[in-house]
Amino acid sequence: RGMNRTINIIGILAGVIFILFANLSFVNEFVSSLLMALGTGLFAACFVNIILQVCKEKEPEEPMKLLTNERIDLTKFYRKSRSQVRHHHDLLSIAVAGALKDISKDDHLLDRILRDRLKVRLLFLNPLSGFVRQRAAEDQMTVADVYKELSASIALAVEIGEKLKARYAELKKSKLLNEADEGSFEVRLYDGCPYLTIFRADDEIVWGLYTAEKRGVNSAAFRSKKGDSALSGQLEGHFNVIWERSRSACIVRYLEQNAPVVFDGFVEHLNAEIARLSSQN
Repeated sequence: RGMNRTINIIGILAGVIFILFANLSFVNEFVSSLLMALGTGLFAACFVNIILQVCKEKEPEEPMKLLTNERIDLTKFYRKSRSQVRHHHDLLSIAVAGALKDISKDDHLLDRILRDRLKVRLLFLNPLSGFVRQRAAEDQMTVADVYKELSASIALAVEIGEKLKARYAELKKSKLLNEADEGSFEVRLYDGCPYLTIFRADDEIVWGLYTAEKRGVNSAAFRSKKGDSALSGQLEGHFNVIWERSRSACIVRYLEQNAPVVFDGFVEHLNAEIARLSSQN
């Protein structure tokens, strides 16, 4: 934009110079007419371009678009977006069993994590968080059912971690693993209040609210594009802050140039606590 505006300003100045030369007394009539035509045309064209650029810059941002009134309709959309993602995939939700099940079945996606620089970060609610009971009530579920979903998410995360470990060892042994092309895969738990769900596939962000009025799957989802507005930056920042706060609550971690790790001790602790808490309900 800055370069275009500079070119247009130079064009306006050149137009003014042509017009001034056209009015000099020693310039013959033909040259004067030619300079006048060139000058006025150049001046008008460049001036209009600047006006159009200013108007375009002042167009109001469209920070979000309604994608659907019920997030339950997005299952196929999520699968397609995940299969087409090239660089970054983030997910923040109460439970992520559905997403983990799809990832576990997608050998191509797992291979891209290992060999095509794909970075995946998944965050879901810590089953030991005090917000489990609150969300169960708001989602019109029993606490036991929420624990069941969270247990399934943990088990699937471990399953993917074991698959990554086996595939990593196989590629390493065959010398088919290029460190420069490795991506990353991490699953963490968060303790905070779950009031937002975020699905990011590269520059596209789909998000929605968790409210006390209706179930999350029956609530609206909105689409924002990274860089289009302040909203997309706030959504990305929200995810990143929770991600950093959840560093110590990691189930699976595979970072570039390091073998995948499943934190079995932490998983055993979670499962034991879930069993204990479930027996009290």
